[in-house]
Amino acid sequence: MIYNLKKEERRKGLHVLVGICIVLFLMWDRTITLLLLFALIVLSIPFYLLVKRKEVPLISDALRYFGREEEYGKGAIYFLAGCFLSIALFENTYSIPGILVLSFGDAFSSLVGLRHGKRGERKTMEGSLVFFLISLSVLLSFFSPWKAFLVSVVVTVAEYLLTPDNLFLPSLTAFLCNVLPI
Repeated sequence: MIYNLKKEERRKGLHVLVGICIVLFLMWDRTITLLLLFALIVLSIPFYLLVKRKEVPLISDALRYFGREEEYGKGAIYFLAGCFLSIALFENTYSIPGILVLSFGDAFSSLVGLRHGKRGERKTMEGSLVFFLISLSVLLSFFSPWKAFLVSVVVTVAEYLLTPDNLFLPSLTAFLCNVLPI
């Protein structure tokens, strides 16, 4: 699939901004963050189903500006759901790094992969290298170097192989950070 680089830059900029906002809300109040995310997910699903079938003023325009063709906001719903699951299942100590890895790692790896990777590939080695480096940088801010390294390797491989990455990356990162004793 060929992506429009400018549109993808806007989309990934929003990706980072929403991730930062979720983390800030989470640092302020966990319960309100969970309720807000749940409400956004529940409200987004009917809009997703509606927009797939017909043009909806403002929503369709926003999706054309920020979204990928034929996705209709599905990636945004996965993003919100992935963050929600991570927060619901893990303490802030683990969910915050998971959300930041998704927000920054996924955004910048995608942009680097589009700009410098092989054309026509959904995921690129260049993008994966950037994902690993950003994951490592984020996780080093919270955990020991060995834990940060091991978790970064595993989530990079998972990001490369599995979809939808927005749904599982925050929880996988949080889980690994929680269970690894080092």
